[in-house]
Amino acid sequence: MLKHITIERLQEIEAERAQTEIDPNFQAWMSELKVSNLCIEKDGVTRAQQMMADWNQSPLNKHLWE
Repeated sequence: MLKHITIERLQEIEAERAQTEIDPNFQAWMSELKVSNLCIEKDGVTRAQQMMADWNQSPLNKHLWE
């Protein structure tokens, strides 16, 4: 999944997510559904691990150390 996403796009997605989380309408919706914020944050470690794995396999990474 992350093989086709750029770092720039991932940063845009994270910025959009942050904006959504501070939106009062979103907070009210979360409260109505009794959904915890922890549900949103749990994938951060997995995403970081996948990005590192993708980077380690990237041809760009190999050229930096030659």
